[in-house]
This record gives sequence, structure tokens and C-alpha cells, in this order.
Amino acid sequence: MAKTESLKKGLTQELLTKGIGHKEVKDTEIGKIPKEWDFVRLEHLVKKDKFAIVDGPFGTQLHSNEYVEWGVPLIREDNINKNGSFNPNNLVYITEEKWEELKRSAVFPGDILLAKTGATIGKVCLFPDKFKKGLISSNCAKISTDPSKACNQYIFYFLLSNFGYSQILALANGSARSTINLTSISEIKIAIPKNIKEQQKIADILSDLDEKIELNNRMNKTLEDIAQAIFKRWFIDFEFPNENGEPYKSSGGEMVESELGMIPRKFKIGFLSEIAAVKSGRRPSEKNETKTEVFKYPLVGASSINGYVKEPLFYEPVIVIGRVGTHGVVQRFSSHSFPSDNTLVIISKFKEFSFQILKRINYAELNVGSTQPLITQTSISNIKIIIPPEQILTDFEDITKNLYKLTDLNNNLNESISKIRDLLLPKLMTGKIRVPLEELNVE
Repeated sequence: MAKTESLKKGLTQELLTKGIGHKEVKDTEIGKIPKEWDFVRLEHLVKKDKFAIVDGPFGTQLHSNEYVEWGVPLIREDNINKNGSFNPNNLVYITEEKWEELKRSAVFPGDILLAKTGATIGKVCLFPDKFKKGLISSNCAKISTDPSKACNQYIFYFLLSNFGYSQILALANGSARSTINLTSISEIKIAIPKNIKEQQKIADILSDLDEKIELNNRMNKTLEDIAQAIFKRWFIDFEFPNENGEPYKSSGGEMVESELGMIPRKFKIGFLSEIAAVKSGRRPSEKNETKTEVFKYPLVGASSINGYVKEPLFYEPVIVIGRVGTHGVVQRFSSHSFPSDNTLVIISKFKEFSFQILKRINYAELNVGSTQPLITQTSISNIKIIIPPEQILTDFEDITKNLYKLTDLNNNLNESISKIRDLLLPKLMTGKIRVPLEELNVE
């Protein structure tokens, strides 16, 4: 924590000391900005193209039965994360022919994607370079900036800031299902340096922080893959180390018949409840959308953190799965948390083994709901599993818990980096902190 505070203070101080100058300011609708900056509508910063700001095709033009296994990605609002990153999970694809038919709504690397409807309204991200092209769905819009007037990353970060988000909400219309139309998007006002290099420098500072977060996320994915590989080798291939340190099955270890197939002789078939307790989450009395000094414990929903509460429900490490609605997302928390009433909570001294088991369950088979998917405590508790001897479970825990300690460290670091970015973002976007202008040859 001390290191993070030092980094935060040092980075901010460097920007302040090197970026001071141009002290004259002017008043705008979002407050004071440097006098030499512009405060203009987004429509003046995009390409001179009638499709520079465009939304996706009508639902009647594209149906789910036209999705294909691989092809051109179709970006939906779920592919835009709240933190401004692109979410490749649950991507669907269309054919090249369908893309040609609907290419009015085409997107290319560097384009800004914006969710324009409903509960997801205002989420933004950049379309990543790893795709050559894509198409947006009807609930999204894309913005293509003119590189001679604006750095696309700078515009993205402005829209990600409260200055951009609040304007989107203000311009949205409709009560039951708010939406922002293309005309309103074009009217969003941007505070922006006239110098492209200054815009890029600001964007570079923020993107460097985001890239560090992404690097840590990739490292966590690698650590998770390693843990999964060890689990598979030990408890699916049954090549855990025997008493001589050799792979059990391939070294001639005795296998016996069971209702779940052949298993090592000292293993048994049992229920998940024999190694873990299954409990229900609870509805909080109050919550806050963002983390504060008071609301600081994560409120865990069926698939993600849905806010923050004052006091935790669980103080120990827990695993959380969806009880109602979303199923199949398995979340792990190393300390204080408040799982909501839409979740089930699994507690076990064999946490990492239980975590891997829960990631391999076919939750659709456990659904007892009719209109809304529902999973009960009993159905999870009564899942039949292969249970190894305690010593083997303990050995597995000892190995994998070190991997997850690194994961937790990366997650904590990401939270600190996010705080730094959130601290800098509004100040950089209004010129309260200036980048080192002498390096940019700004007059």
C-alpha cells in the first residue's frame, strides 16, 4: 500500500511540476479548462463520413440464427466492459457476406464503441487491433475520429470519464428503457487540447496504466491455466505423484471400477457436501455503486461484483456461484465479501479443489426453474464427485494456493492502479494536471 501511495504521489507530482504553465483558464459547462483548449461537439472531431457516428442494424436485419461458428465478430453491449476494456467472451460471428450487406455498421481497429441502450448505456471501449473488422449490434454505436483533429484514445478516455458519461445520461431519452440516439451522441461536448501531441501524451499516460492492468490479467489467466492443468493431470488423468514421486496411473497404480468410471484404489465416490459447505447469499440492506471508505466490501452477484456494502457477510475465503439467472460463472474471494441473494456460497478447507470441481459442473442439468433458471443448495451439495485421500487433496492445495496467491496480488495491484487512473482521469481531461508541454514543443 505504501508503495502504491508513493507511486500515486510521485506520478501526480511529476505531472504537476513539469506540466505547469498556460495558467489562463476559461469556463465551460464541465468547469474550468485551459484557455488554449477547445470545448467542442463530438461531431467536429470525427471523420467527414456519413457513417463516422453510426449504430447497429435493426433487429429485423440480423437474426441470431444467422450467427456462425467463426467469421466477422458482432459486437454487442455485453462485449463492452464498464471499466472501458473490450470483453471477448460470448462473442458471436457473422459471415463475410452478411458483413458486406450491413457494412454501414462496420467497425475497425481504433474505433470507439458505445453501448447506447438500457442498463448498459454509456459503456465505452476501443475496438481492439486483434480483429481486422467487425460489426456492431443494434444496441451499440461506433465513433470514428478524424486523426487530424483528435486522438481516438483521448476521445475514448473523455467519454469514459464522468464528464462524458454524465452527458450521455443527460442526452438519453426514454424512461423505461433509456437510449441515446446518433444526433445526441454527436452533440456530446469534449474538452480537448488543440495540439494532437498533447492529446496523445495524455492518452499514453492513461493507456500505460490500463496496459499494466491487462498484463496482470493475462498473467492471472496463465496462472489459472496452470492450476487447471495440474487438476486435470492429478484428478482426471490420475497422474498425481505416488509414494515414490512417480505418476500414479502410468506407473502401474491400481485402478478400480466405480459409478463414475475407473478411479485409483484409495479414491472414493461421494458428494460435494463431504468436502464443502454450501450456503446462500443475502440481500444487503444498502449498497453503493462504487467503492468508498465506507462502502468497501464487494457485493457479489451471480456473475460479477454488483456494488459495495458497509459490512461483509463472510470474512473467510469463499467460492461464489449463481443461484438465480446466470449460471456457470465461478468466482473466488480470498477475504471479506458479501454474496447477494442471487448466489450460493461454497466454503471448504479444500478451496482450490472445490473451485476446479465447480468450474466443471454442467449447471444446466441442475436447473429446477421454469421461466427463470434456478439452482438450489441441495442440488449443489448432492453433486457426486471423485474424492481423493486427504493427503493428496492437501498436497494439491499446497501447490495451487501459491498460484492463487500471485493471482490475488495481481488483483490487489490492479485495484491500486485503477485508483491511480481514476484519480488522474478527470484532472488530465480538464487540464488541471498538464503533461510536460516542453517535450511537445507546444507554444
